[in-house]
Amino acid sequence: MKRPVTIVGGGVAGLALGVRLRERGVGVVLHEAGSYPRHRVCGEFFAGQGEAYLRRLGVVAETDGLPRHSVSHWQRGSGKTVSMKLPQGALGLSRHRLDRDLAARFERLGGDLRAGSRLPEKAGGRPGVVWAAGRAPDPRSRWVGLKAHTLRADHPEGLEVHFGEGAYVGVSAVEGDRLNVCGLFRKREWGRVKKEAALPRALEVAGLGALAERVARLGLDEASFSAVSGLRLGWRGLPADRIHLGDALAVIPPFTGDGMSLALESAFLVEEPLVAYAEGKLDWAACVGGSNRLLRVRLAGRCRRAAWLHPLLLNPFGQRMLLLAARGGCLPFRSLHRLTHGTAPAH
Repeated sequence: MKRPVTIVGGGVAGLALGVRLRERGVGVVLHEAGSYPRHRVCGEFFAGQGEAYLRRLGVVAETDGLPRHSVSHWQRGSGKTVSMKLPQGALGLSRHRLDRDLAARFERLGGDLRAGSRLPEKAGGRPGVVWAAGRAPDPRSRWVGLKAHTLRADHPEGLEVHFGEGAYVGVSAVEGDRLNVCGLFRKREWGRVKKEAALPRALEVAGLGALAERVARLGLDEASFSAVSGLRLGWRGLPADRIHLGDALAVIPPFTGDGMSLALESAFLVEEPLVAYAEGKLDWAACVGGSNRLLRVRLAGRCRRAAWLHPLLLNPFGQRMLLLAARGGCLPFRSLHRLTHGTAPAH
């Protein structure tokens, strides 16, 4: 009989791991503090490797008709747009749909999903428990993430990046003919505003008035609004006695990496050691050690390079230099993309 595995946290990484383990016949109990479906602060696209992982999980198909992006458009304020071809295409998919579909697939495979269940962090040190419960808040963090969907899309192709004063915002189409507008903003005083007005106000304060007007014209789905504060970006390290996945492992800066793809990759990396543990071929210490080695080799460098580049993108000088290099054709875009996004996995 195989040993069971407990997963704490039902985000992208936790659900993906649960699906993969159930496909291998491993008993899995997954505890998720929230409920499904839900909206989350997220860029809501998958670059080339992310799409390959999604197909292996069985939650997307060619016939789904999801938006595809082949170009990245960069703009500072109301300045001229610079467009570059993406080294790998990107698939638009909302967290609302992704979490719903992954959770449904996990349960169809016989997984025990316990929504509204919260375990203490000390549970993450027990044998057979994988901690994927997300980011820990950092009260010293200067960053706030805001996200909402527009009610319709006016630019269905391309990943847009809008640089502002102490902010950058991504805009891209997702399913349902909508745009996902998701930004990282430096904490500042925005005044007293209603929840649904927080994102437009943050855009205006960041000097992105034209984008705020565009969002207002397209209309915002108030139910899709999400916010997160106390963001701690970068690699969080690997505890010696436990397995951390997804945002519990690292929060890659949004502009310099594809966080959802990284979360999926972290789940696939620990699949084999956990199956070996479940089959009695590895004890828990060896399983943790093997998992952490794989995570460190495949993901740590990517996160650290992204964290090094991140500060350059949040100040006016760095933004201007980046756009100047892009316009002049001397920005090594493909190399930077590969260093911070990784390469597509084998099918």
